[in-house]
Parts: sequence; C-alpha cells; structure tokens
Amino acid sequence: MLALSWLWLLPALMSWLNPAYGIRLDKPAPAFTLLSTQGQPHSLSQHEGRFVLLYFGYIHCDEVCHNQVGVMFNLNHQKPDNLPIDFLFVTMDPKRDTAETLRRYFEQFGDNFHALTARSVKATQALANRYHAPFSHEPKASVDNKEDYEVTHPGFLYVIDPQGKLRYLYPNQHLRYDKILQDIARLQSAKG
Repeated sequence: MLALSWLWLLPALMSWLNPAYGIRLDKPAPAFTLLSTQGQPHSLSQHEGRFVLLYFGYIHCDEVCHNQVGVMFNLNHQKPDNLPIDFLFVTMDPKRDTAETLRRYFEQFGDNFHALTARSVKATQALANRYHAPFSHEPKASVDNKEDYEVTHPGFLYVIDPQGKLRYLYPNQHLRYDKILQDIARLQSAKG
C-alpha cells in the first residue's frame, strides 16, 4: 500500500530523468483560420495528424525572426522522414508582409512551410494573445516617419502535436533544432 501512495510522483520523476528542452505544455492549441499566401482560408485543423511548429513573426525583423525561421528550416532538413512536421509562420506585420513578400520568402523552404496572415493587425494580436505571445507596433525611436516601425514581440516557437494540443514552448532566441527534434521525437514515440 505504501508503494502505491508514491505512484503520483512517477510523472515528475520521469520528467526529471528525461528533461525536455522546451517548456512542457498540455492544453488544446487555440484554433484559428487565417489566409494563405494565395488568399485562401488556412486552418490549424488542416494539420491534424501532423506535428506543427508555429511561430508569430515578421519578415522585416532585424534578428529574432530570421533566427527562428532558420531553426525551423534546419529542423525540417534534419528531421527523420517518418516525422511529419508542418511549419506555420503567422505574420504580425500584414502591411509590409504582403502575400507576395511571404510567398517569395517561404517558397524556397518546402511544401510543408505555410506563411499565414490575418485580415488585420488587431486580428493577429487577438490570436497571438491566445498563445500568450502579445506584440505591438512601435515607431522607431530615431525616425519621424510613421511608416517606419518595428514590432516588439517575444519570439516564441510552439510545438503542437498531431491531436491539436500545445506540447512545447521555446522562449529562447538562439534555439537548437536538434534539441527540439528530440522533444518532438519523444512525443512521437510516446504516442506510438
């Protein structure tokens, strides 16, 4: 009977023995339907049965976004063939990240990369807030031109499992794609 009373500690012990690289989550991913670069509706539910790496970013970002997209690109090229992953980039700057700009930027990455946009910044902010990734448009300090702004944002990368659950959050700017792959492979083997 005493041994059974310690069973509740088993999950904590297992996570300590096998630590994850990302912050573990276990909740439904907020659903969304945005627009593809072809102007067609594109829903998170279209990726059911596949892992999803989700990132909120913008092309004109000076550093963080390009690093995170680079991690996604490297992860895509290093993943095993039996690991189905789609990559979703949601722009926080639909004014400058036009469909054509996004298409040109992401077409080189592969068919499993999808650049998405909302109809407005406010709609994107509402979605990003549901993922606890708030952002804002701020004028650049040294510029009087209101058209020259930057987007302040956290740079989080999310893993959503094939059942539509948020499983990992990566809050760092300089991520290791090999460690993210290990986390995803761990999820895949736990389901298989």
